Order: sequence, then C-alpha cells, then structure tokens
Amino acid sequence: MPDSSFVSPGMGVVIVCFNPDLAVVENIRTLEKAGCQIVVVDNCSGPDSDPVIERISSRAGLVIARQTTNLGLAEALNIGIEALCPDVEFIAFFDQDSICSEGYLDRMIGEFQRLESEGVPLGCLGPSFVDRWSGIRINRNANSLSVEKTTLFTSGLLLRAETFRSVGPFRTEFFVDHVDSDFTLRCRKAGYKNFQFNDETIRHELGNMTVHRVFGRTITTTNHSVSRRLSISRNRFRLWTEYCSTDPNWFWHDEIPSFAKDIIKILCLEKNKLAKMRAVVVAAAYELQAADFRYFLRSRSPANLQGRL
Repeated sequence: MPDSSFVSPGMGVVIVCFNPDLAVVENIRTLEKAGCQIVVVDNCSGPDSDPVIERISSRAGLVIARQTTNLGLAEALNIGIEALCPDVEFIAFFDQDSICSEGYLDRMIGEFQRLESEGVPLGCLGPSFVDRWSGIRINRNANSLSVEKTTLFTSGLLLRAETFRSVGPFRTEFFVDHVDSDFTLRCRKAGYKNFQFNDETIRHELGNMTVHRVFGRTITTTNHSVSRRLSISRNRFRLWTEYCSTDPNWFWHDEIPSFAKDIIKILCLEKNKLAKMRAVVVAAAYELQAADFRYFLRSRSPANLQGRL
C-alpha cells in the first residue's frame, strides 16, 4: 500500500477507473477541495488512457493503485477501501464517469447526520442522477428531501466505515453488475436503512443511453451489449434467489416491475433484441432452475455462461 499523507483523515473517497476520460480528473479536482483522502484504483486501463492516468498520478496527496488485470468493480472498491487510512469515519464511492458539484461531500454528510439525529439506522445515503449526455434526470422524488430506498447506485454513495466493516466487502463474484444492489440489500438485512438525498444530484453516464418519445412520454433505454445483458441478468436472478423471501418488498415492488420494464424496452426500442432476450433466458435457466444449488453455482464464472450463447 502506498505511503501518503492526507489533509483530512475523517473522509475517504474511492474512485474506480477503467479506460477513463478526463471527467475523472474534473471530479478529482472538485473532491480535493473538500480536503478528503482520495484513492484511485485503476483496473488495468489500456495505453490510450495513459495520459489521463498520468494526470491523476501527478496530483499531490492522492493514492493511485494500478492493477495488472481488470479485477472488476467489486474487488477494486475493496482494494480502495483497504488503501484508505484506517481511522476514516465516512467513505464515499465514485465511478470514473461521475461528476459531483463543489460541496457535495459536506452536504451529503450533513444530510446523513440529520437522518441519524432523527433516529434512522442509516446504512447508505445516495444522490439522484442526471445522465451526462442526455440531461435526463432519474431516480428523483421531488416530494421529499430524502426518501428510503431498497437499493442504491454505488457512484456517489456515502456510508460510515463502521457500516462497511459490519456488512462486509463488496461481492467480487458479481464483478460489475448489481454489486451495489447486493451491498445495499445486505445493509437492509443487517438492520440498516438506505436513503436517497433528492436535493443532491451528480452527473453520471448511465450506460449507452438513448431517449425515445412514445405516445408523448419520454422513455430512456440503456442499450447494453449482449454480453453485458447476460451479466446483468445472471446477477439479477442470483439476487432474486437470495433475497425474494427475506426482502419481499424489494422483490415484488421494485425488482419485478423494473425487470418487466427492461424486457419491454429491449423488445420495443433496443437493437439486437433477440440476442439480448436469449441472454436473459440463458441467465434465467442457469440461475433459477438451480436455485437450490447456489453453493455449486458460486464456483461458476460468467465466462461459463458466455459459451452458452
């Protein structure tokens, strides 16, 4: 672990990169103004990203942990947390394509402490999001300052370090997709609540998003690739088998409607729809038909699924 000295030992930030653009440098500049510890984990970016990585590495007081292989989002987050000073009180996470506004961490910590003062056993606090390219705002509830959520996105997420130690590390077998859902569901299982702070918004790249007008309504699609749709579906169905009985509110009120919307969007609005639907079916067959043998499936990797397409 690299040696470094930080301005403030109380707030730690972990940013994960894989072939980043200059957006990550912009976000680092903003976060540095908060005087927090920053650890950047580079997941073996290609040579085209060397100029960006060099600009990150040149920043004083910042730790960069460069990996020799792409370990996935979950493992990179765990590595970043280990690289923080052990006495941090709060930890925040950011994707490479997220950009927050100045004062973001102060406002998030303020809302976190306000909720705790009201007796909320708060696990994670997340922001609302605006897509960087389309300007579409998602997941925002204008009727409440903060609203309880079953799951939250990793980027922009804030939690206490002691909560992470209690709940445990991010789930490395999920690699990228639904890493955040699994962690926040485990927070709920441990007795914590997750909230979204609606007054705080960060700009984020939400997949390869496109905007459609259907009967006067604005509909967005993420247009994930077939292989990514396979990974998303595999991990989603794994969570179903693990949490549908212990967290039925999440399963019936959040997951089933969300899954139905995804399928409708793929069939009606996305390209390569048959291959994507096949990926969903393969993932369902792989996970759901063997739900009683999850101990065996945990030894399988997404690469095993890829061969069935």
